Amino acid sequence: MATPVSERGERTYTCDICKVQKRETNRWWLAVTHEGRLTIQPWSAATPTKGAAVVDICGCDCMAKLVSRWMSERL
Repeated sequence: MATPVSERGERTYTCDICKVQKRETNRWWLAVTHEGRLTIQPWSAATPTKGAAVVDICGCDCMAKLVSRWMSERL
């Protein structure tokens, strides 16, 4: 899916859990799932491993929800 672009031509990012829009000063995270593994890393606009599912996460609460969902899918 393409990343939305703002009226000023900037890319915009939205938390995949709560849908809040990323601002420049926010400290976000990426959750990357690839080959059955979940990797959490500091947010970057760069795309990680080709073929990986990437989820933009705004903070701890949303990350906890994502990890909980990911774990329950493995049961």
